[in-house]
Parts: sequence; C-alpha cells; structure tokens
Amino acid sequence: MAAGQDNSNLHATLAISQEEAWAGTSRVLSLPNGRTVTVVVPAGVRTGQEIRLEGLGLARPDGYMGALLLTITILAAQHGTGNTQIEDAMPTMSTPSPFTPTVRAVPPSYPGISTSQPGISSNETYTPSAPMTPPPPPPPMYNEQGATLQASSSSPYAQTQPQYGQPYTQPPLAPAPAPAPRPKPRSRLATIVLLVVALLIIVGGISLYTSVYLPLQQQAQATAVAIAHVTGTASAQANATSQALATQQAFINATATTQAQLSQQATATVTARQTSYTQTISSNPTLSDSLSTADTYNWDTGSNCFYNGGAYHIKTSQTNIVLYCAAQNTNFSNFVYRVQMTIVSGTYGGLIFRADSQNSRFYLFRVGQDGSYTLYSYVDSTGGHAKTLTSGTASSIHTGYNQSNQIAVQASGNEIDLYINDTYIDSVSDATLQSGQIGVIADGNSTAPEVTYNNAQVWKI
Repeated sequence: MAAGQDNSNLHATLAISQEEAWAGTSRVLSLPNGRTVTVVVPAGVRTGQEIRLEGLGLARPDGYMGALLLTITILAAQHGTGNTQIEDAMPTMSTPSPFTPTVRAVPPSYPGISTSQPGISSNETYTPSAPMTPPPPPPPMYNEQGATLQASSSSPYAQTQPQYGQPYTQPPLAPAPAPAPRPKPRSRLATIVLLVVALLIIVGGISLYTSVYLPLQQQAQATAVAIAHVTGTASAQANATSQALATQQAFINATATTQAQLSQQATATVTARQTSYTQTISSNPTLSDSLSTADTYNWDTGSNCFYNGGAYHIKTSQTNIVLYCAAQNTNFSNFVYRVQMTIVSGTYGGLIFRADSQNSRFYLFRVGQDGSYTLYSYVDSTGGHAKTLTSGTASSIHTGYNQSNQIAVQASGNEIDLYINDTYIDSVSDATLQSGQIGVIADGNSTAPEVTYNNAQVWKI
C-alpha cells in the first residue's frame, strides 16, 4: 500500500506462506540498529497489507522516532514433486534517505484503501399497508304482499207458503159473515239468515280494513320514512364529504405554508451566512501568504511539498494516497481560511484546518475537479476511522484540470460553513476539533496527484 514519505521510517517486506497468512504467525526480526523485535502477523492477512510498528524506526534530529513499516508478501505454492513446498524469505530492510522536513500521509476514506496497526487487521468496509377491508354487502331487499280478502255468500233462502184445505160449507142456513184475515208471522229461519248476512258484512269489512287498507297505509308510511332516511343519509354523506374535502384542503394549505416557511428560513440562513462571510473577507486578513516562497509560517517542505514557479506544490508518484502539508507555525480557533487551488493531475485538492499534524487529527475539506466536495473529520492516521460530515456537488466549482478555484471554510465554535469561489455551498455542526494548524492536500485516488496553491489567507472571527 502506498504511504506518505517520512525519512525516519524503516520499510521492509515480510514474506510468509499461504498457511501462515490463513492461520497467523510471528517472526523475530533484527533491525539495523541491532535491536530484535517479535512481529505478530494476524490471521487472514493479504499480500500488500502493511503492518506498522511505531517507535521502531530511525531517530530524527528532533528526537522523534519513526515507524517500522512491514509490507506482507504471500508466497505462491510450488508444484511438480507431488508435495507442496513453501518458500519463506527473510524480511529485507531499507534505510531511508537522510532526514528532510516531514511530509505526512493519511489513507483516504474512500473504498480500496486499508490500513493495519500492529496486531490489528482492518477490512475495507465503508461507509413496507394492510389490505383495505371491502365494504359489507348491501342489506337484503324485502318484498311485501297484501292479503286478499275472499267472502262467500250463503245459499239462497227458499220460503214455502202454507197450504189450506177445501173451503167450509155451512148447512143451508142464513149465511154468516166471513172472519177478518190475520197477519202472517215472519219465519224464524228468515231471521237467522238476515243475522248471518249482517254478521258476514261486518266481519268482511273488518278483514278488508286489517288486511288491505291498514297494510297499504303502513307501507306508505314506511316508504315515506325510507325516503326521508335516504334523503337524510345523502345529506349527511354530502356534508361529510364536504368536511373531508375541507380538511384535506386545509392540510394541503398548512403543508404548503410550512414548506414555504421552511424555504424562507433556509433562504434566510443561507443569506445570513453568505453576508457574514462576505463582510469578513472584506476586512484585512490576519494571515496573508502568497505561497510563492518559504516564510515564517514554516510550511512543510521536502520531496513532495515544495515551492516552484511562484506556487506551493504537493506532488507524488504514488497512487491511492492522501498527502497533506501543514503550516507548522499556525494555530487558529474561529476563523475564515481561504486559498487558491489548481489541480494539475489526480482527482482532488483541498485544505485541512484545526489540525494536529503530529497525530494526524484534523478536518479535511476535499474538492474534486469533477465538481464534487466532501468534508471529513480525521481522528487518527487510520483512514477507516475518518467520519464523513457532509458531501455533494456544487455548480460554483470550475471543473477540469488546470482550473483555478478559491476554496474556503468558516469555522466558529461547532459551526463549519463551506465556500467555493466565495459562494456558500454547505454547513455542518461538529465539535470534534476546536483549534489547530492550517494546511493543504493532494489526493490522486488511483492517479498520481499534483496540486498547486497560492494566496493563503486567514481572518480571525
């Protein structure tokens, strides 16, 4: 794995067998200074993985002890004799060139990069409705039938008249006067028949009332009630629908109002941040450095960080590495930090701030020539521990190579605002770091990077 150059570090290759890579092993190494050290190789390592042992490198003039960096190589099995033979090469040590000012490297946090600490192996892992119940079936429909009144009349009454005998013949005397005729009495049977007929008429009328008239009247009343019920239901449904529509419209109106208010608040916040930044950079800066030559701010210099052609360069032939160079004699808490950046090759440039460069702790604002940006928080030299605070794309970035962009950050307490070409693009709140140095970076991803910088400025706020 590629790493930043440090003249106090020792580099070596440690060859192990496939069985040792799978199960883990340990080796005893003899260092150039005569020391002997036991190295534990964890199980599951891969070719190219690096083991870093702090304090086992060379001593720099300032007393800082470098690290021993071991690169793992897994030997392939040899075939042809029927048995598997594993070649085991002893590690080789290379002594770095004489000490030059420190250029520190941190692994990038994007996929494809891994970093191992002694005895620790790190892998590259980054970073539903219930069916609607159908309505019940309509109630069954009922039909009513009226009763039919049937009446029968009695058989006709036949009355017979009494029959009288032959007329009486008196003896031949003087004729006597004939007796006066008596009224004929009503037959008993006729009376009974009349009573029966009257009774039938009464009963028939009652039956007609109860079986025909009364049901028809009740049916008419029920129909009227049903009509009234339907009318009332329709009216209630219309009212309910009207209320529901009114409620829905009120919700829509309230949502639109809330969204409008949020939009107005967001716009007001952006305006306020942009105004604050513009006012700050309109004043005289606390630090103003053209970055054309070395000065009192003590920017890192060496084979990867250097002045050339009136600009400060960060350049390396390595890939998959983030190089940063810091101004050692700087320390700021609340400020605006702005610098002019040009990406010559590679993928990203950017700046670091509130940095503790000795312990690789800092915020990193990375800007790509593809128009992307990301803000990270690094807590140590292991890229896998870095935290992405925000990312996106910005139309204010001048994309492509050899394009100049002014990148800036405003840090005040826990609030961090990002700017590209003096235009606000994003904000986050983070309390990890509160003060430290400023610096710049180069990141080529899979391409060797070169980035140049000019006109570093800081305004205290």
